Amino acid sequence: MPITCTCMLMGLLSIMGLPPFAAFYSKFAMINAAVASGHIVVAAAILIGSLIGVLYYTRILNTIIFEKRPADAPVLHEAPKSMQYALMALAFATLLFGFCPTIPYNLAASAAAMCASAGESLPAEALLVSWPSYVILPIIGAIIPAFFRYNRRMSGWASVFVLGITSLLAIFQGDNLDTLSQAFAVIVPALGALNMAYAIGYMEHSHTQWRFYCIFTAMCGGLIGMASSSNLFSFFVFWEIMSSWTLYMALAHEGDRISLREAGKYFLFNVIGASFIFVGVCIIGGGASMIAFGVDTPWIATNEAHLPLGLALLAIGFVMKAAQLPIRIDWQMHPAVAPTPVSGYISSMLLKSSIIGFCKLFFLLGAGAPALYNVLQSSFIMWIGGITIVLAALQAIRANQVKLVFIYSTVSQIGYMVLAIAVAGYALATQSNAALGLSGSLLHLANHVFFKDLLFLVCGALMYMTHREYLSDMGGLGRKMPFTMTMFFIAGLSVVGIPPTSGFSSKWIIYHALMQSDQPILALLSLFGSVLTLAYIAKFMHAAFLGQPNPSLQDVHDPPLIMKVPMFLLAVGCVATGLFPGIMLTPISGIVADFNLQAIPFTLTSIGSGATGWNPGVMFIIMLVPFAFGCWIIHRFVHVREIDVHNCGREPEDATNRMRPSSIYGGLPAFLRSSASASGKEE
Repeated sequence: MPITCTCMLMGLLSIMGLPPFAAFYSKFAMINAAVASGHIVVAAAILIGSLIGVLYYTRILNTIIFEKRPADAPVLHEAPKSMQYALMALAFATLLFGFCPTIPYNLAASAAAMCASAGESLPAEALLVSWPSYVILPIIGAIIPAFFRYNRRMSGWASVFVLGITSLLAIFQGDNLDTLSQAFAVIVPALGALNMAYAIGYMEHSHTQWRFYCIFTAMCGGLIGMASSSNLFSFFVFWEIMSSWTLYMALAHEGDRISLREAGKYFLFNVIGASFIFVGVCIIGGGASMIAFGVDTPWIATNEAHLPLGLALLAIGFVMKAAQLPIRIDWQMHPAVAPTPVSGYISSMLLKSSIIGFCKLFFLLGAGAPALYNVLQSSFIMWIGGITIVLAALQAIRANQVKLVFIYSTVSQIGYMVLAIAVAGYALATQSNAALGLSGSLLHLANHVFFKDLLFLVCGALMYMTHREYLSDMGGLGRKMPFTMTMFFIAGLSVVGIPPTSGFSSKWIIYHALMQSDQPILALLSLFGSVLTLAYIAKFMHAAFLGQPNPSLQDVHDPPLIMKVPMFLLAVGCVATGLFPGIMLTPISGIVADFNLQAIPFTLTSIGSGATGWNPGVMFIIMLVPFAFGCWIIHRFVHVREIDVHNCGREPEDATNRMRPSSIYGGLPAFLRSSASASGKEE
């Protein structure tokens, strides 16, 4: 019953108070009225009621959309046409009033004005949201893959086409945006198109693929809208579209019990984080003044006395979105059971929405707050980022599930970005050089897009070809999948930050920003995080690609071409941005200038000058020449002979040099597992 269920879905999302459906605006008007009247507790009560509603409405959504019908269930048919027309009319009205909320709001405001003591109402202009072509296309165009529901490949290519055109629109029609917003609006759909092309091969045997492509495309539209918003209210509207129902449905796509449970947990965590942002928006926006949101427009708060509280609530929401609360990391990150293309996209792109939020928080919204508050806020966030770097990396060392290693890794690497952007905010509050921290955070963000998405696509290739999802079930795959191992090697060096890779360039800037801000302990924490990163990358390389192969994986080979091409393009991006950091620092310098800061010196192949200078191109040549010469010497003069592996007391035919993942680093993984609840399969 696709029409009936679609109408029901729209009704459920609206009654949850999620955009772009009509009930979101009525919920906002009520919460805004409570905050404006000084009754923040009432606003919190409304949001708590909404959270409870999310729990049981999601159960209904799961039943009608995801749960599999029993084999002996009776055959169902769509409702009669007359009922369908009524349902579609109501669903259309829900969507129409979501895109044009002033139509019902003006009627409601006129009725309220008839009450003599009602006072001044919220201006209708405060609810207006801009829908440029590069935002409306992926959100409305998300329905296009549904037209090819019986042709899975065409459905996937439809999503690729919509996202590709969206990226071009952002290039040619996003001239009115600041540099940060336009760069994000271009990269979001471009990377989405790459991941959907990969998904055409990866999800070949998955079910209801058209639904996944529809939801993913709409999610990209929300992310683009968030980055390109010209006011605080629009920012939150698209934040909700990006991080609520679209994200949940993409994560829960498989529909099994574990997927629904883990996606529901992450969905609830995101809704709680958005609730903090919701109240913060009402406190520091509160009406028509929300239009004053942009790098060229000075921020004006409705109530300056409440500005620190509003900023604190926004900061909590952004920290939660970045999965940076070092309490239960396994609760706040996206689930490993999600389809790999969306896992890679969440890690490489969607979670970066928090960094965009922090840029607005530190450099625009916080400009009117007291300096002491900004120092305390940025210091607190710095330590959250630094501690999370280490704790998440430790969890990655103990993980056995293939994707779970890099989900923890994502949390750790985003910690570097949060740490750097907070250092920039701290420097700004103390009137020192903030450009170094901002540049380091944004450069690591850009580099992370390439190497982390590549790592997830490598994980997807391993699981797709081996039908295994745990490191303990793999081994020796480097001989069977040389292309995949090469891609992992490139991405692995980058995430560790081995010179002259891209990861080293961004971490180099972050280290110097920390030292210039007199934060040596945080600098040591971030350095220790890189050591731990090397540890879990080495563990993954050995457990998956080296050693003796698993006897049951003798027929494994590299993935098909449709999966290889996106991996290769991302690898090229890793290498290019590593050897030529100026490629990314050119737009970053424009972003820094937009915030009225002096950009750091750089060229195409170098960063900084003097003691803080770094030239990866020269370093590459210095490393390459002796390496090539050494290889020639070995090939020309050294005689290589084969010997038996050390038998360790076993018979030769039973001997193996394969070490299980749980044996690497001694008892450290077991110790970490005993001190925290294990996620995934026990080793």
